[in-house]
Amino acid sequence: MTATFELSTEEWDEAFFKQVKTLFKSGRIRVSIEPEEMDTTEYLMSTEANRNALEESIEQAQRGEFIPFDLETRQPVDA
Repeated sequence: MTATFELSTEEWDEAFFKQVKTLFKSGRIRVSIEPEEMDTTEYLMSTEANRNALEESIEQAQRGEFIPFDLETRQPVDA
């Protein structure tokens, strides 16, 4: 039998291990850890400082306070 579990670190506790032991009563099992990667937005929102900076930048853009930027030359564009 093969089983795949996806859980948060908060759910990774003694109760989880007891459930696994109930499913696989004897023999050896293999545990493979694959951390879920954060996307860019999750990363930027992961700390209060990052979240505040991102929210302020969004508010500035909504007010029209931004500097046009050329992605190819990586230089500001004269308005």
